Amino acid sequence: MAEKLEPAKVLYCGVCSLPAEYCEFGPDFARCKPWLIENAPDLYPDLLKEANEKGVDNVSDKLQSVGISGADGAPSSSQTGGTSKKEEVKRLPGGKVKKKERQEVIIEKVVRNKRKCITIVKGLELFGIKLSDASKKLGKKFATGASVVKGPTEKEQIDVQGDIIYDIVEFITDTWPDGISSQSMAEKLEPAKVLYCGVCSLPAEYCEFGPDFARCKPWLIENAPDLYPDLLKEANEKGVDNVSDKLQSVGISGADGAPSSSQTGGTSKKEEVKRLPGGKVKKKERQEVIIEKVVRNKRKCITIVKGLELFGIKLSDASKKLGKKFATGASVVKGPTEKEQIDVQGDIIYDIVEFITDTWPDVPERSIFFIEDGKKVQAG
Repeated sequence: MAEKLEPAKVLYCGVCSLPAEYCEFGPDFARCKPWLIENAPDLYPDLLKEANEKGVDNVSDKLQSVGISGADGAPSSSQTGGTSKKEEVKRLPGGKVKKKERQEVIIEKVVRNKRKCITIVKGLELFGIKLSDASKKLGKKFATGASVVKGPTEKEQIDVQGDIIYDIVEFITDTWPDGISSQSMAEKLEPAKVLYCGVCSLPAEYCEFGPDFARCKPWLIENAPDLYPDLLKEANEKGVDNVSDKLQSVGISGADGAPSSSQTGGTSKKEEVKRLPGGKVKKKERQEVIIEKVVRNKRKCITIVKGLELFGIKLSDASKKLGKKFATGASVVKGPTEKEQIDVQGDIIYDIVEFITDTWPDVPERSIFFIEDGKKVQAG
C-alpha cells in the first residue's frame, strides 16, 4: 500500500525569510510585524490586537485636533478660536475631498531577465526632494547607473542598477534628514513560495543534493517536471528501452530484415552495458561541469565546481591552478552526495568559464552549466 505524500506548504516571511511562525525568534522581529499583520494575522493575534489599539489612539488624537471635547467637558478648538482640521482639507469640484498623499518612501527590488537586478525608489518628491538631484547622488554614492523614469502608475521614480535595498535606507536618511525617517521607508516585500518535496522534505530544487535522490525522482517527475527536465527525458527513454528489450527477447528483427543479435551471435549494445548485482544497469555518467555560487553566513561567497574529473582532469591539479589564477583559496572537498568537488573562495562564477575552456580544451563550453535559482542553465 503506497502512501500518497503531499507537498508541505510553508509561508516564508518576506522580510527575514524565515518561516512565518519563527519570525519572533529571528534577528529583527520589529521589522517583520507589519508584514505578519497583513499576511499571517492568524499566527500572531496579539500583533493584530496591538495594531487595532494603536488605531483607536490615532482616532482619539484626530478627535482632539478638530476640537471635540473630552469627557471632562473641555471646550473644542472652534470655541477657543482654533482652526479646525476640516477647514484645512482641500475640496475638488462636486464636493469630493482631496486627500493629502501619504508621505512615505517605497523601496522595491526587481529582477529582470533572471540576472539584472534593479532597486526602485518611489516617493522622494513628497518630501520636497528633486528626483534628478537624488538620482545623481544615488548613482555617485553606489558607483552605478541611476535614472528618473515613469512607473506603471505614470508617477516618476528612480531606477538604480544593482541590489542596494538594505544599504540605501541609511544613505537616504543621512543625505536628507529633514522629514525623512527610517519609519517612512516602506520596503515592498512579497512572501516567498517554496515547493517542498513530499519524500525528503527538502525544497524541490535541492532534492538532487539530498540523502536519497533516487526515491525523490518519481515524486519530482509528477509534481515538479519543470525543475528536472532531464528526469522526464530519462523516464521516457527508459520506457522506449523497455519496449525494445521486449521485442528483442522474442527474436523480432529490425526494420531492414536483419536478424537479431542473439541469432547472429553478435554482441548487442545491451550486453556491453555493465550490470550491477541484481541485474541493474550501471549507466555511464553524463560529462558536464556544474558551477554554482553559494553564500554562507550571509557574507562569505564560495564558487563550487563539479564534474571536471569526468573529463580526465585531476582535481588536485585543477584546484591549484584555479587558486593561482584568481589569487584565492581553492580546495578539493566532498560534497553532499559524497562526490569530490572544488570549492573556490569568492564569486568567480562568470570568469571561471573562459579559464576552464582555455586551460582544458577537452572541456567544451556547451558542457558547462550554472545553477541559478535551483535550475541548471547552460553557460554558452
